[in-house]
Amino acid sequence: MNTFTTTLFTRLLIMRATVDDWLIDLPQRGERGSASTDFALWAAAVVAIAAIVIFAITAFVQTQVAKLQ
Repeated sequence: MNTFTTTLFTRLLIMRATVDDWLIDLPQRGERGSASTDFALWAAAVVAIAAIVIFAITAFVQTQVAKLQ
C-alpha cells in the first residue's frame, strides 16, 4: 500500500476505536416515555393516512363532477 492509503487506514482505525469507546461510556437511558412516543407516532400515521384518503376521494369527486358539466 502506498503512504496515503496506509495513513488513511490508520486514521480510520483510530477514529473507530475512539467512537467505540465513546459509545461504551454513554449512560444507559431508560425506556420511560417510549409508550407516549409510540402512541404519538401512530396517531400521526393515522392522520396522514386519513388525509391521503380524503384527498383521493375529493380529487375523484371533482373529476366526476367536471365530466358531468
